[in-house]
Amino acid sequence: MKKIAFEVSDNVAIYAHMLPLLRAFIENTEFSVSLYAVSENSFSKLQTEYQFYYGQELVVSEQVILSDSHLSKLKKVVVAVAKKYNLTMFLPFIRNVFTSLRKNKNNNLDDFSSFYKRNADFFLKQDIILTTDLKGCAAFDGFPKLVWLLHGIISNDNPFYKNWSCDLVVSPQIGLIDKLREKTNFPINSKVYTNAYLKYDLIKLQKDFCRENIFQNKKYTVVYNPHWDNGSGQSSWFEFGTEILDFFYNRKDINLIFAPHISLSKFYDIKVPEKYASCNNIHIDLNSDALVRGTYISYADCYLGDVSSQYFEFLLCKPDIDAIFINAANFDWRDSSVYSYWNDGVVIDDVKSLSMALNSAGTMKRVRQKRFHEIPDDQVENLLLYIKSIFLE
Repeated sequence: MKKIAFEVSDNVAIYAHMLPLLRAFIENTEFSVSLYAVSENSFSKLQTEYQFYYGQELVVSEQVILSDSHLSKLKKVVVAVAKKYNLTMFLPFIRNVFTSLRKNKNNNLDDFSSFYKRNADFFLKQDIILTTDLKGCAAFDGFPKLVWLLHGIISNDNPFYKNWSCDLVVSPQIGLIDKLREKTNFPINSKVYTNAYLKYDLIKLQKDFCRENIFQNKKYTVVYNPHWDNGSGQSSWFEFGTEILDFFYNRKDINLIFAPHISLSKFYDIKVPEKYASCNNIHIDLNSDALVRGTYISYADCYLGDVSSQYFEFLLCKPDIDAIFINAANFDWRDSSVYSYWNDGVVIDDVKSLSMALNSAGTMKRVRQKRFHEIPDDQVENLLLYIKSIFLE
């Protein structure tokens, strides 16, 4: 019996990118499935998500707690102290500091080889390791095949400082393999599987069985999804957030769901005045599970955002969704290939232009660049068979 091990991150936001495949491996009697984590709490969080989607208990062959590095343990202590004393605005900086300390001195890449070697007794017993945490490894003798289940769509250069030493990357993004070959150390013999975005199945599942009627009407609904990282002033929340809420407070003919990247309220102590929270046509969600489950995609007629790559998830699930992007930093985005997706919709520099943008977004349907490979209805079964055929036969 082949042994499959899934990493369980402490970040619940990325569980959806592995759960359908995890379930498929569990239900296939050819495999023995293990879970590993560095915290017992991660298993209980995964159990909650599994129960939510599938209505049953998650049962695997074993759950193993592995040894974490002293550096990772120190980072968790520092983060906990920052949260306790309302210093969360420094968390992005803290994250960057610890990432730089973890980089391999030989190649300056964010590398996890020491983690795998420290826990070699567990990893050498496995045939395949699957992770959503993008933990690359310079493989040592007997190391199993390493599969990255990419969480989200890469829209910038942020993850390219990582060690991309793995055997397979799962992502539907068109052109990703060329980008990896150009900008990373992705091995020449490694592969990218393009016909799967596992979370897509869970987003559809929610639409079928757990959609609640947030608004007691069928008005045009905008989802405002600002990015959390304001390092270069490009998150629209800090410049225009309250003004945007005020706009929809005065536009009773339109529904607004304020559903930012979940890290916005995690890293910054943002406050939303009560008058917006109690407004009948405004729904505010700063930190619920719905933000990471993609729950609000099924409600959205229009995506309102800025530089967040979460737009791609909306686009993947709703290819014809209206789109408005706020250029909060007023930079020349047309010269940047990273923001070419802004051509999908209307780009504005201030809230005064929002009313006109809403009219334009709804009437001006553009021919959009194709960004995803086909995702078939049986994507999970196809992916499992592919992994089996290239690694286990």
